[in-house]
Amino acid sequence: MQASTCLLIGLGRDDIHLKSLVERSSRKHAFSSAKDGYWGIVLRARPTRAEVLDWRQYHVHVQSVSNYQTDLPAFLFDICQVAADLP
Repeated sequence: MQASTCLLIGLGRDDIHLKSLVERSSRKHAFSSAKDGYWGIVLRARPTRAEVLDWRQYHVHVQSVSNYQTDLPAFLFDICQVAADLP
């Protein structure tokens, strides 16, 4: 988790084990602060402001996905396209 960008699907921020892992990883992660500064992505249909702020302290981005049938495949495809362009 400290050297990769993670996509967290179906994991809740109330899980103390996940929170502990995320908290430790966020302090040691090798993400570039010159770019977006995030190392993880959480998918939510309607994220609350509290949820966004809570995840942000760990440098995790909350991505709104209102329709998993159409939005999720497009989002994952975009990630793959960006990854394919990396050196």
